[in-house]
Amino acid sequence: ALVRGSLKVYIFPLIIMIGMASLGQYLWGGTYYQELGSTILGILGLGLGFLGLRIFAAGISTDARFHPVILRRCAPERSQTAQ
Repeated sequence: ALVRGSLKVYIFPLIIMIGMASLGQYLWGGTYYQELGSTILGILGLGLGFLGLRIFAAGISTDARFHPVILRRCAPERSQTAQ
């Protein structure tokens, strides 16, 4: 669950950004506004990716699989001065 969650956090916004930039490249390809359209849609895609990530994070905040669990406690070491 940790790896899957990490992949979603890091990869999801990038995939949406690249997809939207590619869409801008396709829509305005061969025109004067090709780079501008690709850049604007890429930035918009990154924002949408972060928004989707925020919705995803709100959904998993109550999921126990993503909460940290303390497995054991280590015994405190004795100091040399206490002997």
